[in-house]
Formats: sequence, structure tokens, C-alpha cells
Amino acid sequence: MRFAWIPLFVILLEIASKGLVVGPWGETVQQLAGDLGLQITTSHLPGSFVDYLRTGQSAEGWPLFGSLLVIFLLLFRLGRGFLNAAPLTGIGVHLATGGIFAQVIDQLFLGRILRLFQTDVSELTIAFGISDIAIFLGLSLLVYGLVQRQITPRVSVIKLKRGHEQYIEFGGFPRGIDNVHIDVLLSPLFMRTVHALTADLVPRYRKESRHGRSLLTRHQLRSLTEAYVPMVQAALVRISKSRQPAELNLLYTAIIKLIQQQIHAAIDHSLSQLGRPGSITLSSDGAAASARQYQHLYFQVCHCLFSALSRIETEKLAELRLSLFGSSRLLLVEAFNAPLLQAVSPNDDEVMVRYYLLLAHLDSEPNSFARIDSVLGPVFEPNSAALPALEPGVDTAGEPNDDKAGASCREYQRALNRPSVLMQPLNITALLDVRWTRDQIYQARQAKKKHRARSLRRQIRHQRLNLALLRNALEQNQLLTTILAAYEAAKLTDEGQANPTILHKTLDHPGGLSAIRKRLRTTPGLPPFRQLARSYLQIRRKARGDVTDTLLRFMRDFSAYRRDLKLFHDVQQAAAQVHLLTEEKDIRTSRSNRSLHEFLAPSEIEDQKAEIVSHAILKADVRGSTRITEELTRKRLNPATHFSRHFFDPVNKVVQRYGAEKVFIEGDAVILVFNEWDTPHGEHLAVSRACGMAVEMLHILEHQNKLLAGHGLPQLELGIGISFTDTPPRYLFDGDTRITISPAINRADRLSACAWALREWYGDTVLSTTHAAVYEPSPNALKVGQKEATDLVYNLNGIILEPSAFRKLTRELRLRPIENPILEYPGSKLHTARFPDREGSSHTLIIREAPVQIYDPEHQPFDAPFAESRRFYEVVYDGRIVQQLSTQLSRAAGSRNPSLPATGTIKQ
Repeated sequence: MRFAWIPLFVILLEIASKGLVVGPWGETVQQLAGDLGLQITTSHLPGSFVDYLRTGQSAEGWPLFGSLLVIFLLLFRLGRGFLNAAPLTGIGVHLATGGIFAQVIDQLFLGRILRLFQTDVSELTIAFGISDIAIFLGLSLLVYGLVQRQITPRVSVIKLKRGHEQYIEFGGFPRGIDNVHIDVLLSPLFMRTVHALTADLVPRYRKESRHGRSLLTRHQLRSLTEAYVPMVQAALVRISKSRQPAELNLLYTAIIKLIQQQIHAAIDHSLSQLGRPGSITLSSDGAAASARQYQHLYFQVCHCLFSALSRIETEKLAELRLSLFGSSRLLLVEAFNAPLLQAVSPNDDEVMVRYYLLLAHLDSEPNSFARIDSVLGPVFEPNSAALPALEPGVDTAGEPNDDKAGASCREYQRALNRPSVLMQPLNITALLDVRWTRDQIYQARQAKKKHRARSLRRQIRHQRLNLALLRNALEQNQLLTTILAAYEAAKLTDEGQANPTILHKTLDHPGGLSAIRKRLRTTPGLPPFRQLARSYLQIRRKARGDVTDTLLRFMRDFSAYRRDLKLFHDVQQAAAQVHLLTEEKDIRTSRSNRSLHEFLAPSEIEDQKAEIVSHAILKADVRGSTRITEELTRKRLNPATHFSRHFFDPVNKVVQRYGAEKVFIEGDAVILVFNEWDTPHGEHLAVSRACGMAVEMLHILEHQNKLLAGHGLPQLELGIGISFTDTPPRYLFDGDTRITISPAINRADRLSACAWALREWYGDTVLSTTHAAVYEPSPNALKVGQKEATDLVYNLNGIILEPSAFRKLTRELRLRPIENPILEYPGSKLHTARFPDREGSSHTLIIREAPVQIYDPEHQPFDAPFAESRRFYEVVYDGRIVQQLSTQLSRAAGSRNPSLPATGTIKQ
């Protein structure tokens, strides 16, 4: 202990002070004491200091001295316990122990307590000695520690996080053809791709010595992306419509199981080729070495594939999940990055050394997970009790795979399902890291947040208490040196030295250096004795000093392992309930019984019997084409080829990307229909893709107008209206030509128009950012010539949604509100979301929800009042406004949320 010297120092100082009085420096000491206002009394001392020391050599002296020594050791042990619980309290006990022991020596050996100093305070004379000062200081620290303990919060002031709040629950799914498992069919293209990748990666990783390096080529990564993204994207869209988020867990569980099965099969196939040239050659160390090689190879391939999928998820699918479900986070997607899930077993030493901490495999061993967890549980029990109770992680219909999940799976599950702050590594910082809290206090003071600074100071007291209790618990259970030995063994393993488990048992052996020397003679492959001895002594030296940094590292590693261990068992139990179908007969049988869960790419979905259930209409009104045609003709240019090359051909090229069908593309109008089908795998994104198509058309128009300006020709104008009907369209046939009939066409046509009365009313006052507006005619407007009491639409290069289309959009995507900083949009609300096109590219939509205004010719356009409780909806695409919104979101959210693109939609 770092304060063990305090009692001995007090005793020796007391004896030395008495020796100085009769020694050669006595007069000097008395003179110095006089200068300090003290008086040294010598009349009660023996004639010489030697006589004082000889007093204890009598026959009665030695038993008394022995008794005193026992009392001293007991008090010293008590001080150590207090020091572990609260440092100041422990120091106080040590000081008091030294002072009391010194006084008992005087009482037993001399029959009285000798006090060398005395001073006058008013009319009171106070006599005291070194021991009295030590006792006074010790009792003061004890009282101070008691007060501090009373005001130290027992529960964290900082709000702690619980473990993962998403659960893998398959209880509501019907069982498949064997009445036990859940039948799942993944995309055949994805399954073929995974099979090919694992077959290629296994022999390549056998020759790769570097840990964690990806051997996927660019071509392989592209193939994996092209097989994975369409399958998951179609599933996300479908599940968002069916509102069965548990299907997401089923999809990702099936993906994890497929990859694990394929890797095992690829490694087993390689092992079966042992006698052939270029085959895998096992180490000669026997079964243990073979198992380690198998585990290493499995982890390398698994880590490579899961890391690639995690990257694909982040780059291609995270924003789609955010738009559809309101959150981009998903437990099983985050599990792709969990090292333990990429291991054959949770007891894989190599994985534990590199990513967590080395633990024993058997529960009976002192450094097993179960034992350490039972020791740490009471330390953090007050904080754990404040967390909400955890629900069971998975349905128990399936049996865990004991070969992979470990023999003690059920025992772990009981402990892991209890609420614990140790299930979240971020909690460790809040509970133990004093330096982090001091930084937070500094930041709070800089921001002048006094209340937060006060709360954080209380948190520091709580952290110190936790550190003291943690160290005390580990020392009482002989685990502190065990933990230090685990990290030292990991360090030697990184240097290429022996097996980590054997190294750990050697360094943690209670027999000392002699036991290490004996083990060296019986265990081959260990480092030299000198290196082991140096590590052994370093461990013991660290255990006696300040181990705060080691405790922080240990708790973070243990918490991460605890979290991932629960995830490992949950996923293994969930995967045991999934039956991946590959045989055509099984697929047909399960599908006919409606028990097959299919996750296919859109190109793999058969829609022969599907029917259209709803549709959206996009109507674009092209204005100015007549004047441009006349000008082109006058300049002897061909208007037909000009419009075809620069407008209609580019529009035709993007029609398929957004899943549109051409109703009419000719002259001054473009009409497109976006159908939705009744298949369970259909992507119900008609309005989203109609909006994306509309923005593309306006971008094409901008390019066309630049060309027209170069020829000195007038500009084209475009007004786009989008409507939705939840019934299928009707069709007429003129020979082989199919003609679409839909009431939505007329509604979209009205939204695409631009009333001349409004254009004249605006005159030159219209802003460049005003592309769309809807007005309700006032009674005065009807008197001065407005024929009907219908709304007037101003649509100049704008996109207007009818209310039914906007309501459908809210069902398709999870719209997020944006703060409106645009002065040109008074009274408007802004929303944003992302959606995929048919090719898998992601696009951003910005929707403006604006008030309908009152049209009265006697008022100015920008003074027009709002109509009560009436709104219209516009797709915002203007580059300047979109950029302003993007900048605002970037400032507000930093890098946590992706900024909006510089234009209305952007391909990724």
C-alpha cells in the first residue's frame, strides 16, 4: 500500500523526538521550541534515552510488545480497508493508528504518556506530543471523510445508458416446412456472390499474416454491393409499408447465418484438400494448434466480409433507413462491427487479446467472465438498479448451437439479461473517468453553465468512490494482479511469445519466481526466465501503486466484452431458428403454405400475376415552345431535332430510373404514370419517385435554357403537377396503343398551370425563388372578372403536390422537419427525406408546406393574407435555397447528419 509507511513514521518520529530531548541536540531543540512559543518538558523522561529503550527488555516487556504488534497489525489492516473505500479516511486511520500505538508504548513501558510540548492558550496550558498531533489529524480526516461520504451521491449524476434497446424477437413468425424453424429465402444472386467470395478468400487468407487486412478486390466489393444493396433496399421499403420491423431482424439474422455457414463450408472444403498441392497444411503441434489455425482463418474471412457489409450499409443504406424508419441505427447492422460476432467462439483467445481482455474459458477459474461479473456486480449495483429492466433478448423457440455459442450459454444468458451499467462501455467513462469529468467541468465553466459544473463536481466524488470500491473488490478477491497479468500476457503475445492463456497462468502463479522457473522446465514455448521475471515483478509493482488507468482500461474492455457476449448469444439463438432454403422443392412447398419469408432483389421478383393497386400522375406543362419553334425556323434551325436532343431525349433516359411509364411525351406536355403493384415485394414509392423525376426534368430544363440563351432565343418554362389516386388507372386501346385514363391527370394538369391573372398581378415584383403558389380568389376578385371560385395556381418552373399526394408521401417516407430560415417562405414548414430510385441510388427530397393565400387585385402580392387552415405543397429544388438549408443543417448537427445536396436530388 502506498500509505503503509504513515503509522511507522509517526511512531519513529515520536520516539526520535523524545531521544532528541536528552541527546546532543537537546539544547538546540529547546531553543527552537522557545522561538516557536512552546516549552519542552524533560522532567518526566528517564535519565537517558538508552534507559527508555531498555525498559521494554524485561520479562514482562516482550509479551507486551508482542501484544502491541498484533494490535498494530489489526489497526493497520483496518486502515488498508478504509484506504480502499475512501483514501482520506484511510490516511486518517493510519495517522490515528500510529499516534495511538506510540502512546500505548509509553503507557505500557513507562506507566504514563509522555508529552514533550506545552503551550499557553489564554489561561489554559495545553501539553501535547507528536502522537497527539497524529491522532488529532487522523480524527479530523475521519470526520471529514465521514461528511464527504454522506454527501457523495450513490448514483451517477450523469444519465447512464442501458444496453441495446432493440430485441431479436421471432415469436410472431409462422414456422416453416419442418414446423420448427422459420423459412427464409435470400436473393439467389447474393447467395452465389457470398459463396464465390468465401471460396476465394479462404486460401488467400491462409497466406496472409497481417491481422485484420481486407483482401477484397475492387471488383469483388462491387459485386458484393450490386448483390446486397438491391436485396436489402427492396426489403426496407416493403417492411416500412407492412410496419413489421421484426422482419428486419429476420433479414439480417439470415444474412449473418448465411455468411457464417459459407465460411465454415469453405474452410472445411479447404481442409479436405490436405493431400493436394497448395492445400492448407496444419501445424504439427496437434489438435490445439489446428483449432487455433481454424479460428484465426475463420475470423479473418468473417471480419473481411462483415466489414465490407458495414461499409456498404453506411454508404448506401443508412440514410434510407433513416427516411423509412426514423432512425439509421439497427442492432444487427451494428453487430457487423462486433469482433466477438466474427469469432468461432466467445472464448477465442486471439480475438479476446486483440479486442477485449483475456479471460479464462471455464467458470471455475478465478478470472472467468462469470466470476469477474459476480465481483463487479455489487460495486455498480446502485447504478444498475436505477436502469429500466431489460426484456428477454430473443424468443426461446430455437435451441442455441452449443458448439458455437459455448457450453455455458444458458448460464450467461441469466446474468446478461439482468440490467447492468456494464452493458454499455460509454457508462464506464461517466462512472470512473475523473479526467474526463474535469474536462467537462472546464467546458461548462467556459460556457457559463454553473449548474452543470456543480453537478459534475458531485459526479467526481461519485467516481472516486466507485474507483475505491472497485479496487477494494478486486483486491479482496485476488483479481487485481490477475487483471494486470492478463494485459502483460497480451503484450507478450503481441510480441510473438507463446500461448496467451499459458502465459497468463504463468505470470499469475501464486508460487512466485520459483514456480515460474519450474514451469519453464515443463512447458515449451515460453519466453526466457529473465523476461518472465521482469514481467512478474512489474505486475506486483503496479499492483502496489496507482492503477487508475489500468482499471479504466479493464472496465471498458470488460463492458465491451459483456455487451458483445450478449449479442453473440442472442444472434446465435436467433440464427438457430432460421432455416435458409436453397432447394427448389422446399422453396415451392414453403411458398405455397405462405410460410416463406422472401428477401429478393427487384429484378428477381416475379410479378406476372400482380395487379396495379394505385398510381401517381406527373403532368408537366411546357410553355414557350411555340415561340422558340418560330425563332428556330426563322434562323433555319430544325426545332424538332433541337427539342428532341436537348429536352425529350434526356427526359426519356431517366424515365426508367424512376419507374415511370410514358402516357404522353410530345409537344408542350409530358404525362407520366407511376404505378404501384400488390406484390408483397413491391416498392410503394410512387409519389417519392414522381417528385424525383420532376426535379430531374427541371434540371434538364435549366440546361436547355442555357443553350437557348446561347442562340439568343427565349426561355422555356415548365410547370409540374403531381397527383395520386389509390385506385388503378383505366386503359383504352387504339389498335396496339394503350391509352391511360385517370382522374388524376386532370388534377395534375390544374396544378401544372400558371394563371395569367396571377402573372399580371405579380408583374416584375416576383422573386427569382418564387416558383409555386396557390391562391384562393377573394369576393372582390370574383367581382372584377374571375369566372370561377376555384383556386388559382402560380407555377413557374415549380413542382406542386396535391394534398392526397403529400399524404401518400408521408406514408412512403419518414419526413423530418427542418427549421425554416428562408425569408421568401413566410409561414411555411419544411420537411426532408431520402428515397431510392430503381437503380439503387439515393436522393434527397425537400418539401415545402406553405399556406394558401387570398388573391385580391387591389392588394399587392406580398401583402396577401393567408387563407385559414389551407395549405399547399411544393417540392423545393432551387439550388440557392437548398444550399442554404444544407449549410444550416451542417451547423446544427455537425457531422452527425448528412448535409443536403446542392440541388433538389442527388445521385449517390
